[in-house]
Amino acid sequence: MTATVAAVTSPSFLSGSAFAGRTIVLIGGATGIGFRVAQLVVRSGGSVLLGGRTAETLASAVDLLGPGAQS
Repeated sequence: MTATVAAVTSPSFLSGSAFAGRTIVLIGGATGIGFRVAQLVVRSGGSVLLGGRTAETLASAVDLLGPGAQS
């Protein structure tokens, strides 16, 4: 777990293309911290598949995130 924490907090994780060409599944990615993670993934060239409680919230998040997101 220490290696995972180090990777998440290092500057290289937050910049560049850490997720380029990858698809990440985020349960709870439509709001809060999950949404911020989704934004980071999409901005670094990845795509996200969001899961959550309500279709309305998911649809809104997908609209905000753009073409790199789906639910």
